[in-house]
Amino acid sequence: WQGPAWLKQDEEHWPQNKVIIPQDTGEEKPPKKNVLMNCQSSPSFIDELIRRFSSYEKLIRTTAYILRFIKNSQSKSEEKKKGPIIIEEMTDARDLLIRHVQDQEYLEEIKRCKKGEQMPKDKAKN
Repeated sequence: WQGPAWLKQDEEHWPQNKVIIPQDTGEEKPPKKNVLMNCQSSPSFIDELIRRFSSYEKLIRTTAYILRFIKNSQSKSEEKKKGPIIIEEMTDARDLLIRHVQDQEYLEEIKRCKKGEQMPKDKAKN
């Protein structure tokens, strides 16, 4: 690799680095606003997994591998898990799936509990 021809010359013959720095006009700039949007028009990732697998065992095992992948991608190389899925990972996957389904099916009840409200009589009997 040769590089640009001017590199072979003395530094005084190198092209000038022209960086234009805008001058501060003293005008007050409006503060930046952070906007967080959560548009969920499509089914969630977990919903897709549940639809895809008709076997409960395959669903749990696949979810466990996905959770391991996520944890491994956030861990240092010496902390990464390898080998077959262990019972603890399968239990974590099962718990995640159960929580997800409960959050969907009992959304109103969960909101009421978090607010400390009582359940309506008709809901409490179901």
